[in-house]
Amino acid sequence: MRERLKQSPEKALEEKRRNWNRRYNMAELVKVAFLGIAGVLLAVQFRGAKPEYATYIGLGASIVIFCFCMRQVEFVTEQFSRIKVYLNGGEGYLSILLKVIGITYVCEFSSGVCRDAGYQAVAGQIEVLGKLTVMFAGLPILFAVIEQIHGFL
Repeated sequence: MRERLKQSPEKALEEKRRNWNRRYNMAELVKVAFLGIAGVLLAVQFRGAKPEYATYIGLGASIVIFCFCMRQVEFVTEQFSRIKVYLNGGEGYLSILLKVIGITYVCEFSSGVCRDAGYQAVAGQIEVLGKLTVMFAGLPILFAVIEQIHGFL
């Protein structure tokens, strides 16, 4: 920790860049993309004989990819905690943003799985629920904007 404080700003920036590159590894992204393609191709093979197996394979591949996404979201939340330092009293807005992002990902994932399983109506209802939840989560920001406008008048 003390060594970090003694570093020049250029070295500190280079260390941050290296840490970012470790977390955002393009090779992992390619591996996950190929995993998704392999899962789809395997599910297509089973679709004719055992359609339920195709659904299970697609669900399994989706869960693995979703877990990878959660690792990336974990990194984003770490970066947001660093941003909070610069926000004087506006941390609530950042937490709302994180909630909205989480709601969007969960609803998109759930509706995609339902749609792949052939339940388009359920997928549509999940998407509607997600949109309503995002709207309700964003209401405090709307009220803050209205209060600011009212304060100017």
